[in-house]
Amino acid sequence: MSFPPSQPKPKKDKPFLGRTVVIVGILASVATIVAVAWTILHREDKGGGGKNVVGEYQNQVLATCEQVHKILTTEHNEIFIFDPANGGTSPNDLVRVNKDLLLQVLESNLARSRILFDDLNKEPVPAALSAERATALAAQKDWYASFEQLTKAVRQKLPPNPTLTKVLELGTLTGSQEANTRLNSAMNKLAGKNCQVTG
Repeated sequence: MSFPPSQPKPKKDKPFLGRTVVIVGILASVATIVAVAWTILHREDKGGGGKNVVGEYQNQVLATCEQVHKILTTEHNEIFIFDPANGGTSPNDLVRVNKDLLLQVLESNLARSRILFDDLNKEPVPAALSAERATALAAQKDWYASFEQLTKAVRQKLPPNPTLTKVLELGTLTGSQEANTRLNSAMNKLAGKNCQVTG
């Protein structure tokens, strides 16, 4: 007696609910991976306990700007000599400047400002501000060079007691104003707010 050849059993489709569970599981895994990657990539910006590292760094930048600004804008009336007999066409012609004292002030201002910037530049920088920091470092370097050029020009080109007019003209000729503007702009961007360094 022969039996008909056995027929393969038709495959049953997985229930709809089972497929849904698998899809949800895959989506949950993907979401977990994305969340972990996000945490790793942004751990510099948000420290433990939700600490805002970017905000804290920018506060340090702002504090440095304020300290340097205070140094650069401190009045040094001892360097001025009132000379009404000089005449001239502007009030600045009536004031002379003690060149030796001016050089002391310039050299001290640069040295003290450099220390403050160096201290700031030793701080770890959040990744989100790396481009702004690079621009600020370049602006600081240019500003140092401009400041040194101005000091050299004062030493070499001015007489012992030049008029204030001559001193101000020298600052314009050495390009120090342009360097000041670039430094202020770069530090503003790094701080994320007004961060005026020079006067």
